[in-house]
This record gives sequence, C-alpha cells and structure tokens, in this order.
Amino acid sequence: EERALEAQRLVVNAAGGLDLDVGDPLHEALSCLLRGRRLVARASRPGRSTPGGELTADPARRQAEALGLDLLERATRLAPWLASAKEALGEALAARGKIKAALDAVGPGRATTRALRLRARLLAAKGNHTAALSDLKRALSRAPDKTPSQRRLRARLLLARARSRLALGKSTDALADLNEAGTLDGLLLEVFAERAPLRTEAGNDVGAEEDRTRVFLLREGYVQLYEKCKAASWRAGLGHRGTTSRGCESSRPRSTSSRASATLIGGPNSTSCGATCASERSGSRVP
Repeated sequence: EERALEAQRLVVNAAGGLDLDVGDPLHEALSCLLRGRRLVARASRPGRSTPGGELTADPARRQAEALGLDLLERATRLAPWLASAKEALGEALAARGKIKAALDAVGPGRATTRALRLRARLLAAKGNHTAALSDLKRALSRAPDKTPSQRRLRARLLLARARSRLALGKSTDALADLNEAGTLDGLLLEVFAERAPLRTEAGNDVGAEEDRTRVFLLREGYVQLYEKCKAASWRAGLGHRGTTSRGCESSRPRSTSSRASATLIGGPNSTSCGATCASERSGSRVP
C-alpha cells in the first residue's frame, strides 16, 4: 500500500514542485485547491511590457494558468461538496470570460455567500436578472453589517441587487438599495455613480449633484488621502516618532482648487492636509 501511494504521488506530482497530498480524497482536494489558487493568482499578475507598452506573451504564465485550472477542477471532482473549491474554480473561469463554464462550476442549489454573489453576477451577465435577484436575496439574508468588512460586502451585494432591479425596471427599489449601500460604504464609487441619475429622475437635483461631486472626489482620491492624513496626524499627536503630516501634504493631489474638494479636505481656506487633521485633534469638526 505504501508503494502504491508513493507511485500515485509521483504520477500526481509529475509537473514538479506541487507536492500534493494523495491517498485521502479530502486532503488531496484541499492541497489541489490551495496550489491551484496560487497558480491562477500567479498567472493573473500583470506581465512584462515591451517598450511600446504592449504585454508580451509568457509561456510560463500560460502553463501556470492551465495547471492551476486543472488543479481546481481536480479539487471539485475529489470533493464535489467542497463549496470553496467550486467558488475558486468559478472565479477563475469568470475572470477569463468563460461565463457558462463558471456557472457550471458553481452549480445550482446551496452555496456560500461569496458563491451566491458570484453566481448572481454571472446570471446577470447572461441577462437572467430574476434568478440573480433570488441568489442576492439569499446572500443578503446571510450578510450581517457589524464589522467594516461585513458592511463592505453587504454594500456590494446591495449594489448588485440594485443593478438587477434597475434592469427589470424597478427603479424605486433600486434607489432604496443604493441608499442603504451608500450608508454602509461611503467609499464605494459605483453606488453614487448609479444613484445620481436615479435621483435626477426622482426630482432630487441637489442629491444628484452631491453624488456626482462625491464620484469626482473619490476618483481623485481626496477621501482616501484625508483619512490617511487624519490617521497619521492622530499618531503624531499620540507621540509616535517620525510620524508627521508632512508626508500627507507632499502626496496631496495637485488639483485642489474646486470648492467641493476643499470642503471635503477641510474647508476652502485650509492650506494643508496636516492643518485639517490638527483641527480634528483639537476637537473641531471638519464639514
């Protein structure tokens, strides 16, 4: 039996460098899943570019991609009930534009929250928004909003449901989903980009303009910069050496002349991000 397992190990690891666990289907499926994910992720990294800016074809990347997909498929065959393996294979196939194959990999019936989100996205891409809404409803019923990561996931699920509802002509329900998503994640640009025309259609021109302004600011990166500088200023106020707001000021985007960006950063009269963060420490609120 030991010689048979060793022979099987040599056959499975014929590609070299994999060292898969064989003998037990679950262990082998898990090792295939882990190594398949790594190979697919490695193949998804940006490749080298020529002086003209074009990406060069890399045979090693194609080989790693093919081997990674084979390992993920093997994991689903060894453990058909392993939801994470189906999800990983579906994500890899969807990223390569193979919508039908990705749907077949995820399969119908029970699935994890992330798999439900993936399946809903694939169904929506095929135009089956009714089935997509069914999966999103199940995913939202499992998605709490207690931690920041949970709120971000729930906001993305609501965004997906709003898009499917909008495709079915349910603009009022879509607007309600976008309002909740914007409350959960104020940095999710797509929410405000989708909500602006719906607010205009509903007669809320002021709210639509606010959404368009927020989209502009998020694209320019002012919100992320403000949060970064505020955290750095708080660390400096707590006495951490070598931490000042000078780095924030040097990394500030050049285009800061608009009234909206000045208001978000710290008012139209603020001259540096560090000054705004200092006002936070002193107890004053930034508008």
